Amino acid sequence: MSEYTYDLKELAVAFERLLDIEYIITLKSKSSDSGTKEIHVCFLRENLYHLAGMQHFNDVEILKPYREHRKSSRDFFYAAKYGEITSDDIAKSAKYSESVAKRLSYLQKIEEIFDTNKMIFSFNGIVQGKNHEYRSFVRADYLLKNKGEENDMAFVFLKRKDKDSSDFSPISLFCPKDDYSRGQHEECLLIKKKFLKGNKTEILYIHPSFLKFHPEVVEIC
Repeated sequence: MSEYTYDLKELAVAFERLLDIEYIITLKSKSSDSGTKEIHVCFLRENLYHLAGMQHFNDVEILKPYREHRKSSRDFFYAAKYGEITSDDIAKSAKYSESVAKRLSYLQKIEEIFDTNKMIFSFNGIVQGKNHEYRSFVRADYLLKNKGEENDMAFVFLKRKDKDSSDFSPISLFCPKDDYSRGQHEECLLIKKKFLKGNKTEILYIHPSFLKFHPEVVEIC
């Protein structure tokens, strides 16, 4: 039995809570006149299908309509939420493994991952393993790195919605053996805010040196 546990229905319900949340992340930027740049991370129901890696289970019959685009990734969210597709359905796949269970276990805690994350990297798509280098199949602009249980590393990949937009969506989450942040440029995180429905804002992180010169940030929030 896997040490990583999850329930697909509970995972969908946990993800649904994020639909009314936006994370506003302020990074240091030498190319900006203000010296900073902002990225806004929001969540859509259709994100869950790829975040959970459902596209890889081509031997699971109940997922066939989604692979063939007869049903949308948004439909998958509702199917998971209402128990039409279950954890047992996924576990029947020949591709199911401990790493899959790990990924889905961490995905069920995605809000906690975003709340606590302090490491963000620009992502150039090249993974530098210990003895090899290869191009990632994930095409993303940024990656968040979180340290999980034991020696786990949980990575969330963010992709810009449109060219020159400051809006991003999470497109993948997994816990690989290779450190995907190796060789990537670590961004300097200045402020991270969590904007909730009802115009409530929580400050999750402020860089100490930034707060020293900008105490008004706390007062505004």
